[in-house]
Amino acid sequence: MDYRIIPEEDVNQVLNLKEYCFVSTHDANQLAETQAWLRLHVGLGGYDGKNLVSQLFILPLHMNIFGVKFSMGGIGIVSTYPEYRNGGITKQLLQESFVKMKENGQVLSVLSPFSIGFYRHFGYEVFFENSNYTIPVEKMELREKAEGKVVRFDYSSDNYEKWMPKVIAFHEEQVKEINGHMHRDERWWNRLKQREPKAHFAVSLDKDGNVQAYIRYFLNKPKLEIEDFYTKNIEAKRILWQFVQSHHSQIEEVIGRAPISDSFGYHLKEPFSKQELFYDKMIRIIDVKEFLKQYPFEKLAKSLYVKIHDRHAEWNNQVYKIDTNGEVTNPQAVAQEKILEMDIGSFSAMMAGYHGLAWYRKNDYAQVSDEAAAYWQMAIPIGFPRFNDFF
Repeated sequence: MDYRIIPEEDVNQVLNLKEYCFVSTHDANQLAETQAWLRLHVGLGGYDGKNLVSQLFILPLHMNIFGVKFSMGGIGIVSTYPEYRNGGITKQLLQESFVKMKENGQVLSVLSPFSIGFYRHFGYEVFFENSNYTIPVEKMELREKAEGKVVRFDYSSDNYEKWMPKVIAFHEEQVKEINGHMHRDERWWNRLKQREPKAHFAVSLDKDGNVQAYIRYFLNKPKLEIEDFYTKNIEAKRILWQFVQSHHSQIEEVIGRAPISDSFGYHLKEPFSKQELFYDKMIRIIDVKEFLKQYPFEKLAKSLYVKIHDRHAEWNNQVYKIDTNGEVTNPQAVAQEKILEMDIGSFSAMMAGYHGLAWYRKNDYAQVSDEAAAYWQMAIPIGFPRFNDFF
């Protein structure tokens, strides 16, 4: 088995493997998109002779962790023909991807798992709890109503060129405020347009005509499906929920996704929805030292020490010292009672804000003295993460 970067001329093999494993069909648009992926992203392939039998892609992305824009490698299209699945090929591709991401300065990695247990073995961990919700349209009445102007458009509207740039700019502002969120660049917005050309947008405006909220949705009667819902304040949220409710003569229910931490039902007069909890994203620190250098610690009252266990990225298997001025070094000898000890997956999720250190200690995912734990708890910011994009 030979492992190498997938060249652009193997685009048809990439699509055939993707189609076989994900039960999808490809057309001319998907062919063009995949060719673009091969030019802009890193595709790693496992070859049996000239035949591509396994693959994964590393997307060069960025995500917000407590206000810091981190370089992130998004792992996608992980696929292997069934006759090759027990030969450790995917494992080798993941190992190769860690090296490649470190070389490219991608400090973090995020993926959508086909098996949480499988990816935990490679150091990934879940870092937020998501939910699919279904609300009957008659149960959408809000506790309090609001008034305001709403502008609606789609990709074919005459006002698209006027409002789409404003939505993109507003979205970026919101991402900077939402822990765990992915930044969307121009290529990503173009990808959404190409993949989902029937999307609609509704924008809530403040009294000065500025965007204060938007939704991206699909009207698939008898359902209205919400893909994006970003608001600057509660008034704007109410205005857009009322806009959604105004479709009551056309639809029977509204479906969408929201992190459990959002508690969106609190705003409804009679909270009623069907919610399904699921975990659809996992995170991993690729380069612990670079991550700690960039991390926005809140209060470094005393030097912190952490020992990381990482079976698949050996460069992370070290003790790290974070000085009170934020400098990160690798000390040679440290008293055990000063050290926080964790595996790479749990440490990654904790630093992204999933749970506080006390939870990881209680559940035996962190070993640390009471005194050292107190200083870590002062240093780590608090804020539920969420992630709303797919790759």
